[in-house]
Amino acid sequence: MAVLSHRALVRRGLVVAILASTVSAAHAASLGLSSDSLDAWNMATQIDIGPASCATAPPNQPCVVPFGTVLKDLKHEADVLILGTIEKKVKVKGGSVTIGSTGIIGDDIDQKGAGSVIVEPGGIVNGKVKEDGDGSVVIGGAVADDVEEKDAGDLTIESSGTVGGHAKESGNGSLTVAGSVVGDVDEKDAGDLVVLAGATIGGTATEDEDGHLTINGVASIGGSAIEKKDGDMTVTAGATVAEDADSEPGGICVIDP
Repeated sequence: MAVLSHRALVRRGLVVAILASTVSAAHAASLGLSSDSLDAWNMATQIDIGPASCATAPPNQPCVVPFGTVLKDLKHEADVLILGTIEKKVKVKGGSVTIGSTGIIGDDIDQKGAGSVIVEPGGIVNGKVKEDGDGSVVIGGAVADDVEEKDAGDLTIESSGTVGGHAKESGNGSLTVAGSVVGDVDEKDAGDLVVLAGATIGGTATEDEDGHLTINGVASIGGSAIEKKDGDMTVTAGATVAEDADSEPGGICVIDP
C-alpha cells in the first residue's frame, strides 16, 4: 500500500511509499502530512499502488521523496512529490512537481512538457522555478528567485506565497498575484494580470498583449503599472501604484478611495 499526500493526492494520484493500513494524526504530523492527506490516505488504504520512492523508482514511474529523506538531486519523467530535501536541482519532464509543506529544494526546479509545478505553503525553493509546457504553476510557499510559466497554463502566487525575484507568465494563461513578489510581474501574450487585495509587488506590473490588468484594493505596486496593446487597466479603491499607471491603446479606469 502507498499513501497519497497533500493536494497532489486528490488532484493527480501521486504516491508515497509509506506502508501501513491507517495513519494516526500524530503519526501523520511526524511524517509531514496535512490533515487532508491523512483523510485521503485513510480512505484509500485498500488501493494497492506499489512502491514509489524516488531513490529507487524507474524514471517513468510516479514517486515521492519522503519526509526526512535527503537526495543530492532529482531527474525524473513522471509525477514527483517532495516532502524531504533535494540539495541541488529538480528536473522533471512529462510529469508534475509538488513540493509539500516539509519539502526543501536547494536550487532550481525545471519542469518541461505535460505537468504542473506546485509549491505548497511551507515548501521552500532556494532557487528558480521554471515550467515550460501545458501545465500551470502555483506558489503557496517560498521561492527565493524568479518564477516563470511558459506556454499554456496559469501562474498563481497564493496569499501565502512569496517570490524573491520576478514572476513571468508567457503564453495562453493568466497571472494572478495574491502574495508577495519582490521584483517585477510580467504577463505576456493572451491572458490577464490580476493583482488581488493584499498583494505586494516590489517592482513593475506589466500586462503585454491581449489581456487586461486589474489591481484590487489594498494591493501595493512599488513601481509602475503598465498595460500594453489591447486591453484595459482597472485600479480599484485602496490600491496603490508608487509610480506611473499607463495603458495603450486601452483605457484606464481608476476608482479613487
